[in-house]
Order: sequence, then structure tokens, then C-alpha cells
Amino acid sequence: MSRRIHGRAPAALGKLQPLSLRLRPAVSPHNAPSGFLLHLSKKFVWGVSAAAPQIEGAAFVDGKGESVWDRYSRRKGAIQNGDILDVACDHYHRYRRTSPSCATWGSPSLTGSSLAWPRIFPEGQGRLNQKGLAFYQRLIDSMLEHGVTPG
Repeated sequence: MSRRIHGRAPAALGKLQPLSLRLRPAVSPHNAPSGFLLHLSKKFVWGVSAAAPQIEGAAFVDGKGESVWDRYSRRKGAIQNGDILDVACDHYHRYRRTSPSCATWGSPSLTGSSLAWPRIFPEGQGRLNQKGLAFYQRLIDSMLEHGVTPG
């Protein structure tokens, strides 16, 4: 969940360490001379990630409040082409298509997902938006139904 509220990130973010991967020259069954194989633990799970503002859309649907990104994207010159987040890829209305797609792509995990805080708390705190919570519950149920582990 993204806890970036009113432009402030939590202090814990400063403690995160970057992930480092070493690539070794390819030694594959097909002996691809210019290729590289990434050697990962057998326990490694490929996943996909998405940030709520990038994909959800439905910027002011079902009681969602204004986010920092909603406001920022409307500043002239702030975002290339003047794009705003109001529709994005409309994941809010099309989420039922995403879970089967993740499974089809061979990605059994949504490893980096975020919740839109203003969808849950439209004023940033206080009143809980039940419709926002219901959306995330439906989203998680859909993912689990298709064998995709929320992350």
C-alpha cells in the first residue's frame, strides 16, 4: 500500500536496499552465443507490479477523494502530453480481465501492487469509504480465483 500522503513518504522507505542481480554468460540447451541467462533460486517467483494511480482510473468514482497525483497531473506542463489519471487503463472497471492475464503470462504473483489511499480514506483520514474497500476486496478475490497471489 502506498502511504504517501500529502507529499510525505514514510521514513521506512529510506531503509530499503536495492535489488542486485548478477547476469552470467549463457550456457543454455540451445547454446545462444549472445544471450544471457538469469540464474535464480528455484523458489523465485516471477511477478508483475502496478501502482494504483497508473492503472486504476476512476479518479472520482464511488467516493474516491483527490490524490496528490490527481492534483499534480493537472498542473500545466507537469506530465507529458498533459495526460491525467482520470481513466488510465480503467483497471477499476476492467480488473476482472487483469487476473486471468497475469496467469496466462505465467506470472502467478502481483508482487508490487498499491492501494489508492484516497479511495479508502477520501479525506486522507477519518471516514472510511466502504465502496473503495469493496473494490479492493473484489480485486483480491478475482486474483485468488485465477491463481494469482496478491503482493
